Amino acid sequence: YYINEDPQKGFNGLTAGEMRREALKGNIKSCPIAPNHRIKRYTTRKLKKLKKILS
Repeated sequence: YYINEDPQKGFNGLTAGEMRREALKGNIKSCPIAPNHRIKRYTTRKLKKLKKILS
């Protein structure tokens, strides 16, 4: 269902299958990827811990 019938906001209204076909043809140069806030928070915490250890 997701690949062929569910249009996505992140793909400008295209389904995942349509986006893939267009990308394989070379019509789409970049695909918008939403930021992952959990990864950003994780790396921020890791950096803070490393700074504490090194100081």
